[in-house]
Amino acid sequence: MVYDLQFLTEGHFVHHSSDFHASDEHRGVRTYTVYLSWLQILTIMTSLYLFNGVYDNAMAKYEKQRDEYTSAMQGLTLVITGAVFALYCFTSGFWEKILNLPKSMILLMFLEALLSPALSYWSGRQRFEYRYRILVCVTILQALMNPIASLVLIRINGGTAMMRILGIVGVQICICVPIIVFQFCKGKEFFSKEYWGYALRIGIPIVPHYLSGIILNQGDRIMIDKMVGKTEVALYGLAYSIGMLVQLFISGMNSALTPWMYSKIKKGDIRSMRKVLQLLSIVVVGIAVALMLISPELVLIFGSPKYREAVYVIPPVAASVFFIFIYNILSMPQFYYEKHSF
Repeated sequence: MVYDLQFLTEGHFVHHSSDFHASDEHRGVRTYTVYLSWLQILTIMTSLYLFNGVYDNAMAKYEKQRDEYTSAMQGLTLVITGAVFALYCFTSGFWEKILNLPKSMILLMFLEALLSPALSYWSGRQRFEYRYRILVCVTILQALMNPIASLVLIRINGGTAMMRILGIVGVQICICVPIIVFQFCKGKEFFSKEYWGYALRIGIPIVPHYLSGIILNQGDRIMIDKMVGKTEVALYGLAYSIGMLVQLFISGMNSALTPWMYSKIKKGDIRSMRKVLQLLSIVVVGIAVALMLISPELVLIFGSPKYREAVYVIPPVAASVFFIFIYNILSMPQFYYEKHSF
């Protein structure tokens, strides 16, 4: 099956969307999409993604000091976020032009970047210790609270992106603040030269890698917004979200794979690991192909006939998820053996 690349490179949306005019709804979708894109970039700068591979390594390295390490990482994240926010305060006008978002949304973005790592640290530890029951409960609770809070605010104040963001940040406050307090009380560490040094020594060299991944994943929407228009961002955002549905499955799979692969690598049991990973690769390909086949129907379910042009974006996005899965598998041994440039 061949897809015409000119559809994406020659402004197809502009030439074939004369019946799709920007509305308040679509402007809201565009604003929220751009907000999420910048939020992911900001989170890398404020947390260095220390809750990712670095944290998994630390769970194995500091097996008997996990509470202390988690608490110290939370303290490090708060310090970095505070430093980045101070820099923003001195140059706020410049960054508001770059981000193309109102100051109120940028402040909410910083608040979300400050809170969300705590949940990521907590979730990472639950997965590493195979405590999935409480993790599933919290995940379901958050998944239910996010749309409910946003819908309530939208119903009261009108359908704007700001209300949707406020709803999500409000849920983050309710969930993450208790986790922050709990982890600090349990670990009783804010600064640790050993823990901070270990995390920064591994985390800082990987920041360009994480940034490049976010730019690859999110830069497209920012570029479409700057170069084409707001309507096209809404079209592309819906298609991209549908195409990345496979990633939801892979993310859950990778969360379970990480501690399992670490234990297999430690035992040197590569043969059994190879068989399982080959089978999982076939499963991922099957799910991606199935998503491609039903993409027109999914566009109608999640959007409306006005979004029909977005269907052509879904197959290449869904196919890319397979390569993301392969990358995650190949990167785990590098994290395990702490291969970094410093």
